[in-house]
Order: sequence, then structure tokens, then C-alpha cells
Amino acid sequence: MLVIKHHKGFTLVELLTVIAIVAVLGAILIPTVSKMKTQANAVEGTNNLRNIGTALNLYAADADGYLPRVSIKKSEWNADNPDDQVTADQMWSKLLRDYLPQQSLSKTSRAHKVFGCPNAEYYDSSGRIVDKDDISLSYTATEAIYGIRILSTGPARDSKSQRHLSTIEEPSNTVIVTDGKQQSTAYTSCRSSTVWSQLLGDIQTNPESASYIDFRQPGQSANVLYVDGHVGRLSFDEFQELDEQDWTGRPQS
Repeated sequence: MLVIKHHKGFTLVELLTVIAIVAVLGAILIPTVSKMKTQANAVEGTNNLRNIGTALNLYAADADGYLPRVSIKKSEWNADNPDDQVTADQMWSKLLRDYLPQQSLSKTSRAHKVFGCPNAEYYDSSGRIVDKDDISLSYTATEAIYGIRILSTGPARDSKSQRHLSTIEEPSNTVIVTDGKQQSTAYTSCRSSTVWSQLLGDIQTNPESASYIDFRQPGQSANVLYVDGHVGRLSFDEFQELDEQDWTGRPQS
């Protein structure tokens, strides 16, 4: 005689218990996974800055020791580059493209984007998060790249001036690029450069209200690139310890 065994199904209590366990595990694992992703992104951001540092030094080697200009007017660029016409003024980052293989500042052609930090979170005018691939620049150059000293009441920035590496005192202590904060919802980039007095104002407030430095790394910190090419990560408190020479590579005025 064939005996058919009936398997007992799960009771409601058992199902609810399983659901509760899954919910608890999710509550534990999701923040952990998110934290791990942020940490991994921070490391990638560090590698980006290291590559930018290499490109800056390669550029300087080809330019007799001079760093790239802060910016170039559209008309001047187009006159010098007839086969590479642009529709806007170009920043220092554009000048490094030949030293970064597979790089492009075009939003439609970026195989591996060095100028975009994966932890950067920018927003459009509707409050929506901007797609990572649409962020054209998330790193701000400091006054160390300027060819002239910038005073709060002094001369306008001279975009044609170039800084020679030999004029930078203590390259290993001078910050030349840092994590940059979005200019505004009208831009998908940070400010390409800023002066030390503005950065000083940032670190006298708090990480959330900073206007130029984006403290987007774990522990409200920011990645920084030094002139000698090494990369570090500084907390908000550590930024407060930096002085004028650390931002400009010049003796304090």
C-alpha cells in the first residue's frame, strides 16, 4: 500500500520569526555595507589624487618646472588649439589630460574618471542627486598653483601666470589639491581653484557649512594632494592646524 507523507508547512509564528530575523540582519548589515562602500570610495579618491599628482609633476617636467595655468580663456585656447575647439574657458585640469591615459573631460567620453571622486554627492536644481558620470570636476586646486600671491584686497587673479616648483617652500607640507564642494546646483563641478583666505574661512566654521572644501570622506575628513605628490586625509580639526604657508607654499605674509 502506497503511503503518502504530508509535510507540515510553516506556521504563522515561524514565518514571522524568520521575517524578524531577516529584518534584524538587514538592519545590521546594510549600514556596514554602506560604510565599507564609503571607505572603498575614499581609497579610490585617494588614488585619483595620486594620479593627478603624477600628472602635475609630468606636466612640470615638460614645462621646465612650471605648473599648469589656473585657467585659460576660451578664445586663447581655440586660437592655440584649432583641432580642439571648446565652448568655455578651460581649467588646469584640462591641461593634464595628455598625462592621464584614457582621460577626457567630455561628459560623453570618460572611460575612467580621475577628476570625479566617487564619494562626491552633488545635486541639481530640483534637489536630485547628480549622476556620478556627470560630475566634471570634484577637486579644487589651492593657491599653491597660482603664479602670484593673492591678497584678500590685492590684485585680481592672473590666469596667465604660472608657478615654478622651485618657488614652493616645503612641497611635502604644501596642499595643492583638495576635495572640492559643489559650486551650486547650477554646476556639476566644484570650484576649480580657490585662494587660501577662502579656505581659511571654511575651517573656521564647521564641516557642514564649508563652501570650498568638501568633507565627504569617512569621519568628516577630506583627501588632500601635496606638491611632492603624496596624498593624505585630514580631519576637520587637522585642517584647522594648517597655516598660510601650508596652503600657498610661500612664507606667511
